[in-house]
Amino acid sequence: MSNALTNIFYKYVARRNSTWMAGAILGAFVLDSTVSGAVNTFFDSVNKGKLWKDVYAERVKKGISQ
Repeated sequence: MSNALTNIFYKYVARRNSTWMAGAILGAFVLDSTVSGAVNTFFDSVNKGKLWKDVYAERVKKGISQ
């Protein structure tokens, strides 16, 4: 089983440097987007009510800001 998976990986990914590099670059973009989104979501949840978007929405609701 492991040998078959290794052969498939080599045949379609690792044999050519261009596919290996394309996979590495694509993986870096996906990882960056995933980590960035998770960190931003965590930051927003920890600081809820303290961020300008929350304060501004509250001011608009009270009629203080436009």
